[in-house]
Amino acid sequence: MLSTPIWRDARWPLLALLLLVCIGFALQFGSPKPAAIVDYLDVLGEGSTLLLALIGVGALLLTRPRGKVTTLLFVGSLLLCGSLTLDLLDEFFRYPEDVRYMSWLESLPLPLGLLVLAVGMFGWHQEQKLIERQLRARELHYRDHRFVDPLTTLYNRNYLEHILQREIALRFEHRDELCLLHLNVKGFARINRVHGSHEGDRMLQRLGELLVTLLRDTDLVCRDHSDRFLLLLPRTERDEALALVSFLQQALLQELPYAELVRFDFRCHQVAEDNALAALQQLMLERNKVAAHATMATC
Repeated sequence: MLSTPIWRDARWPLLALLLLVCIGFALQFGSPKPAAIVDYLDVLGEGSTLLLALIGVGALLLTRPRGKVTTLLFVGSLLLCGSLTLDLLDEFFRYPEDVRYMSWLESLPLPLGLLVLAVGMFGWHQEQKLIERQLRARELHYRDHRFVDPLTTLYNRNYLEHILQREIALRFEHRDELCLLHLNVKGFARINRVHGSHEGDRMLQRLGELLVTLLRDTDLVCRDHSDRFLLLLPRTERDEALALVSFLQQALLQELPYAELVRFDFRCHQVAEDNALAALQQLMLERNKVAAHATMATC
């Protein structure tokens, strides 16, 4: 999805301006070659290369959000397109021997553009590693996009039941501990009432992103419904889960918009049941039990 409408994106006019400047330089400092000496095979090769480069820039602007990596890719592509444009125009114009800077303008931007593109591609690689990590935290060994929550792009409760059943089987096999966390955003309706549903949706999206980023690669975050989330923590004991809750509480208070209007209630259950439904039911029942013993993690 485009972050900025095409007609408001200043990068498109910048690309067009670069092409016009290159043509202007050729017209200003060069003289047209006779059609008889133009090598049209070179024109075809260099023209198709430029066309593919321009298509690549267009795809970059249409598909990627703004950011440091996108800027590096765009700047590198601009330098590359400038060099390719002058290279193509060189087939139609000849320049005086004393006009050396046209040769420099044609040659120097190419390696520089490739260098900037290489830096941008490295940033893109790092970006993809982070996205892959986030997907692993969302999916946890099982993929079925029928279970994706459209607002937060997290998986839903039905998905968690599948994964929980798998983890219960592994727990019995490997004797690993397994914990469930339930997060309830108390007072969320106040955000919708005061700031509108759009801001409420934005907060839920940000909340999902934070949970995925802050949790471990092996953990799973799912949206239960509305303002409630479920967290699955494999190979985790209750004390470790509660320590993680304390860390999450502070992070959510610092990073979430409108955090001062809500309260985050965490409920923790160490799974001992032999099936997912029983474990989730016990998690809900344990809310009162945990609260009664004053160990409920609440901020």
